Amino acid sequence: MRNAADALNSLKQKLSLDELVLDQEGSCGIIIDQETEIFFFGAPDGETLQMSGVIGDLHTGGAVLAQRLLELNAGGVETGPAAFAADPVTGEVLLTRQIVLPHMSADEVFASLEDFVARVEYWIEALPRLAASRKNEASDLSVSELMLLRG
Repeated sequence: MRNAADALNSLKQKLSLDELVLDQEGSCGIIIDQETEIFFFGAPDGETLQMSGVIGDLHTGGAVLAQRLLELNAGGVETGPAAFAADPVTGEVLLTRQIVLPHMSADEVFASLEDFVARVEYWIEALPRLAASRKNEASDLSVSELMLLRG
C-alpha cells in the first residue's frame, strides 16, 4: 500500500462496501458485524493509518480503572500491537492501532483490521468486568485501611 487512500480502497473491496474514503478531516468509519464501530484516521503524511474503536466509558471505573488500563497497556502485554487511550472530551476508553502502510500488502492491511476488530470486540466484553473487579478491589482496600486506622 502506498498510502491511506490505497489501504481504504483495498479494505472497501475486501469488505464489499460502497464507499470507504477519508473525509475532509482525514477520518471515516465502518460498522463490523452490525455492532462494532471502527474509525480510521489518516496521518497528514498519508503513510500511516490509525484504527480506533470505543470499548467503554472511563467514568464507569474512574481512577482505579485508568490505573489498571495503564498497567495492561505496558509493553502491549494485554493489547498486542494496539494500545488503550482515553478520549479527553467524551471520557470514552478507546483501543487504537496505527499501521505503517508503504511496506504492507493489501492482505496484511486486511489481517491488521481483522486482528484489531477481534481485540475491540474482546475488550468491549471484558472492560465492564475489569471495571467492576477494580471497583471491588478499591472498596476492599478502603475498608482494610479503615480497619487499620481503628486498630
